[in-house]
Amino acid sequence: MAIGYDFLTELTNYYPSTLALNEDAKIVKELTEKPQRIADMEKEIEIYKAALGIKR
Repeated sequence: MAIGYDFLTELTNYYPSTLALNEDAKIVKELTEKPQRIADMEKEIEIYKAALGIKR
């Protein structure tokens, strides 16, 4: 907590895909929501770029 980094989230990247996870756990919910959050943020970036006239 002192350095503001979530090591548990980082460790879950190394879990085997066959590992059964507790679906009610906060970390599981965050991991399942992550792809949608990334897609939303990418859309938001494109909107800002368009508003600022920045081309790809």
